[in-house]
Amino acid sequence: MGITKVIDIIDMILRLTGLLTLVNGVLLVILPKKETSSNIVIERVSNPSDCKVSFYQEYSEDESLGELTMFTSMDSNVKEVRLYTIKWENNKLKNDKLLKSFKNIKVETGILFDIYYNCGMPSQKIEWICDYGIKGEYYFSENGFNGRVDKTVYSYNYNFISNLRKLIGWR
Repeated sequence: MGITKVIDIIDMILRLTGLLTLVNGVLLVILPKKETSSNIVIERVSNPSDCKVSFYQEYSEDESLGELTMFTSMDSNVKEVRLYTIKWENNKLKNDKLLKSFKNIKVETGILFDIYYNCGMPSQKIEWICDYGIKGEYYFSENGFNGRVDKTVYSYNYNFISNLRKLIGWR
């Protein structure tokens, strides 16, 4: 076996490796991916001074109800947080009316909501958009099991655009 034959074999192996790497990269960008993150913390607080953030905005319904919930961004900037009333329509919860929109929530800052928690079907929810275009939502309602309403870990679904933005580092 001559040296040219060995070089041809190595060349074919490298071409095949390059092609497989390219196909793998394309599949990683195209296929949806689910990721768990703790970049947002939503917790019920009894006193605003107990909050772990240095700065927060406030939202309160018409009358203060004393049910305070802190939305905190822990390790990523939140581009927008929207508060909606929701309604039951065609066996689904749908956004009804936009109550308030908050923009550019920086790391270690938050929003303090003074909102009533319904027992059973929720009447309000928040949606947020983080880095890479990932979206999350939270319904203001009691869970009917143990009364805990705090959330510290969320599962996000990355779509094609989110995967592409994450790949190129465009937040």
